[in-house]
Amino acid sequence: MPFCTGELHTMHVVSPAYDCWCMTLIPDDSARLPAAACSSGGNGVAVFYRFKDASKQMCRLAPVPLTRGSFDIHYNEQHAAFTDAGNSPEMTLQQQGPDGIRLATNDGMHLYGQYQVTAKIAGASGVVTAFYVRSTDTYTLGNKDSPFHEIDIEFLNGNPAPPNSIWLNTYKNGISGGETLVKPADYQKLLGLSPGQTAENTYITYGFNWQPDYVMWLLNGKALQRRLYGQNITWTEMDGRSYW
Repeated sequence: MPFCTGELHTMHVVSPAYDCWCMTLIPDDSARLPAAACSSGGNGVAVFYRFKDASKQMCRLAPVPLTRGSFDIHYNEQHAAFTDAGNSPEMTLQQQGPDGIRLATNDGMHLYGQYQVTAKIAGASGVVTAFYVRSTDTYTLGNKDSPFHEIDIEFLNGNPAPPNSIWLNTYKNGISGGETLVKPADYQKLLGLSPGQTAENTYITYGFNWQPDYVMWLLNGKALQRRLYGQNITWTEMDGRSYW
């Protein structure tokens, strides 16, 4: 399906009647139907994730329930609250003074794939929130043999980035792949939001598609930026200045 590839969609969808669509948001696990639904006369569709090394590595849908048992909380466990009102589970993370919280899913290691979370982000001045994957907590940067890899979506509130900004960065083998500042006006235009709608007061689905040779960041299923490993890119300082 060259259209899906060219338009940066991450998934192909095929019906039993061979109708085809392209998709970028990960479907909810609750929508999964039995395999028979994709047979002749069935009402289901098959979803195929586009992965560069599909012949070498299997993939799976790995939903993370928003319950305390799904996470390893590294510090300040009391700052996490979990609720489930009407089958709409939520996790709320609190900042108290200088003390935040750090947690990680405990469903094992992952290598490549698409990751997403739907969230509203704290907008208090100076508070930084992040959604990221990381290979190790040991920072060994600037070394091509380093085991350190990281993909980030960070949310900045001033000092010096504009409030409710999004910050994208990557590391592969300890080498930075560049950093990009996405200001509220940029993602408002992409998503068709009004000037008053920001990451602080609007639920947005943030995601990234991690492939062996590139990373693509997504907002509500729309491509925000694709970055090839090793490419020369424009870096953006937190105050908005760019350089090469």
